[in-house]
Amino acid sequence: MLGVAGLETTLGVLEEPARRLNEFYVKHRLTGRPFVTAKFAMSLDGKIATATGESRWISGEAARRHGHGLRHVHDAILVGVNTVLLDDPELSTRGPDTDRRQPVRIVLDSRLRTPARAKVLGPGTLLASTLEGDLTGAEVIQLPADARGRVSLEPLLDELGRREILSLLVEGGAETHASFFAGGHVDKVFAYVAPIVVAGRAAPGPVGGQGVEHLADALRLRDAEVESLDGDFLISGYVDVHRDS
Repeated sequence: MLGVAGLETTLGVLEEPARRLNEFYVKHRLTGRPFVTAKFAMSLDGKIATATGESRWISGEAARRHGHGLRHVHDAILVGVNTVLLDDPELSTRGPDTDRRQPVRIVLDSRLRTPARAKVLGPGTLLASTLEGDLTGAEVIQLPADARGRVSLEPLLDELGRREILSLLVEGGAETHASFFAGGHVDKVFAYVAPIVVAGRAAPGPVGGQGVEHLADALRLRDAEVESLDGDFLISGYVDVHRDS
């Protein structure tokens, strides 16, 4: 209409910055699924815990505050059931204005192993499982199983999208991260790196699974940024995979 009126128009001005400002909404509108962020803290040599399982705290206070900020801006947080069994996290967010908004808490729990007294249970908690069940303090969503008998992530993401969950923060553990990366579901990564060396063949890393056989097949971050957080380092960027969004 403006062109018909004789006014010069230019399309696409600052399109990329605008898309990033609204990336949660854009991803949901284009695909019907939430924007997925993977978050983890690790040592300089890529360990998320010692060989004995000690993991608190690899990152410092500033990095943990930043991580709670990520929780605050996402609609939902997801962990695997092994994280619940090992760490018993609350998956709540702390800081200013958190009384007004807490994200939906989701546990990827294929066989319904979440203990009845787990801290994560409460109003709004979702358990994604291949089984039908009932657990006080949570809604159980029964979903199809994948080839390994675990919850298939595609139907889960579709269901979250139908529930108007525009953004999902995946906090682990290693096998859960591996499933999301392998399926091409991760849009952005926040990796907190502490300048410490843990070592140990049995010490776990942030992403498990089988991994790639060739470096050429490794997922690469684009538009990566590095930020100092009071002695720790935050590496963030977008996963360089082909996607509609």
